[in-house]
Amino acid sequence: MKTGRTRLGLPWFPVLAVAAILMSLAPAAHASRVRFELERYDLARIRIWNLNMRKPFPFALVYVEGAAKLDTPGLPGEIGMFRVETGDYIGKEHGIIQRIDRCGLWIVELVQDNQGDWIERKAVLKTGGFDTDATCVRLERQWHQKKRK
Repeated sequence: MKTGRTRLGLPWFPVLAVAAILMSLAPAAHASRVRFELERYDLARIRIWNLNMRKPFPFALVYVEGAAKLDTPGLPGEIGMFRVETGDYIGKEHGIIQRIDRCGLWIVELVQDNQGDWIERKAVLKTGGFDTDATCVRLERQWHQKKRK
């Protein structure tokens, strides 16, 4: 277990306990919240246009193929452009952006299995050079293998 304190000076244990409770109640607890625009689309239709890695709050500009027409030179076809940050919801499967880095967007989705239980599924929206960058490939392999406690 992690020891010490968070950046806000709070002990880790209560923060992790609250996060675990919220994750277990996620689909039911978030049923009444206002949905993000990007929750209407499958992750397969969402592409990264640009990453801004400025700390402390990195963000990404993503577009959805066929969402809306923007008359911007250089953008592919009919698209809709959106700004996303860590913690934003994305995709139809209750996806939450966990991390943004030079490799792409690291997302955890909550999906129902055949028995009706909610399970976590990890996904990565990759940047253009992801597959040729050995560091990104290694990070993705480690992330998919890591079990959440």
